[in-house]
Amino acid sequence: VVKNNLISKFIPWVGNFFTGLDAFKFKYIANGNSDAVNMVLLQRNYDKIFYLKNEYSYYFHICDSLKLKSELFDLSSIDQITENDLVLISLPSSYDGDSKGKIEIIEELQKRNLKVLVDVAYCGLTEPFKFHFSSTKNTYFAFTFSKTLSLAYNRIAVIFSYTERPCLDVMNKIGYLNLAGANAAIQLMNQIEPDYIYNTYKDQYPGICKSLDVSETKCILFGHDWAGNKFC
Repeated sequence: VVKNNLISKFIPWVGNFFTGLDAFKFKYIANGNSDAVNMVLLQRNYDKIFYLKNEYSYYFHICDSLKLKSELFDLSSIDQITENDLVLISLPSSYDGDSKGKIEIIEELQKRNLKVLVDVAYCGLTEPFKFHFSSTKNTYFAFTFSKTLSLAYNRIAVIFSYTERPCLDVMNKIGYLNLAGANAAIQLMNQIEPDYIYNTYKDQYPGICKSLDVSETKCILFGHDWAGNKFC
């Protein structure tokens, strides 16, 4: 019941940012997006994992720990990715909050029917954007409530998939889920919109960056120091 309530509330709640989510056949609850990434990678049925420069550092670390081949790519080198590979990509960017460039890459991956996991951790904390899933083939969509609703230590996320994920399927079917985190997310979604934090604090963000001597990004949760390192 809690799973169904969470997902049925989530899809319209995030509708100003993402559409086409109903088309995903399999919908699960996970313990945050890092856990969602784990559940996909543990299938171990990919030749190579690709991700962009300055992506979420967990991508490299989990691939290294699982002894999975991984490699950097960009839009100009997308031809090297095959149907047996998987791309991990954050939207908005986990490095600078950019959405436009990421959407362009995701759309190209989908046109080519390449496998991609769209990792959404900073939705509602950046400049507005909107993405429509015109296709769910070979696509995973993971959304964590950690930043958007400040539920980082509640470890709650949803992951939508084009195919069944056995580990997630079993845990979701028997109800062995983070019910406290799910209920917290439901209650907060009933009270605020995804962009509540951005709209509330965006005008204070430049002053905070200046006082910390970091440069502004498109995400109000972090800035960059003089060397380009992310400072949260």
